[in-house]
Amino acid sequence: MSSNTSGVSIVIPYYKGQKYINDTISSIEKSAKKSNLKYEIIIVNDNPKEKVNYLQKNNVEVINNPVNRGVSFSRNIGRKKSKFDYLYFIDQDDYIDEFFFTEAKSYIDKHYDVIVFNYLEEQRTKTKQIYNSLFKYYFNRINSRKLLKYGNLFKSPGQVIFRKDSSIPFMETETMGADDFYLFLDFFLRKSELKITYIHEPLFIYRKHLDNYTKVANFKESSLECFQQYKKIRPEIAQYEYLLIDRYYNSKFLKVCNRMRTFIFSF
Repeated sequence: MSSNTSGVSIVIPYYKGQKYINDTISSIEKSAKKSNLKYEIIIVNDNPKEKVNYLQKNNVEVINNPVNRGVSFSRNIGRKKSKFDYLYFIDQDDYIDEFFFTEAKSYIDKHYDVIVFNYLEEQRTKTKQIYNSLFKYYFNRINSRKLLKYGNLFKSPGQVIFRKDSSIPFMETETMGADDFYLFLDFFLRKSELKITYIHEPLFIYRKHLDNYTKVANFKESSLECFQQYKKIRPEIAQYEYLLIDRYYNSKFLKVCNRMRTFIFSF
């Protein structure tokens, strides 16, 4: 690994994120400096009406999209501009623990391809851990087939740091919502050829609030649209397309499970 490119490029897609962005950047800077990792922060502003160049400073670059193109496009623009071996995508309203990059560095130094973190969910003044202690045991059993059959087990791309050359770009489709699901799907389709680890310590914090992107995303249509694009990249996944169709259209049991999961996590 070249010393000139050994580090982490942190990409933040931005759209009307004034309320949280400074906290997000502050947590990244604090954690990265504590770890002694080389890093850069790339903010991709997807709101042409808002000027956020005031955020630009040492190690922070601001890219302004000329027109609104969506979160996947913004993430991919940041990816193209990135200079380091590892990529980390975090949303404008989330943040990380001060030991996040210290923990990640121990696996980066061992040349792992994918590092997945547990997470906390912050809602108002309460923070709760989502994954239970069993997750670290069934993590090794995850594969692409199960992800298509049962849905995404991961909350956000903010849970994962990965080598740039081990991943595909985010799916850019007309309907948005499932682009990050296909990032995880691709990792676990190729898990036999990648070095993947899971860190049970919940060092990524997902903020749950009324303006979350997931509130307006259409995961069903987005996932079906992304799948058509994804199977052009990985044709071998086509054999599992029926699982995706069944999950969204035919499985009454899974629909009940999803309702129960939504009910339980709402507290």
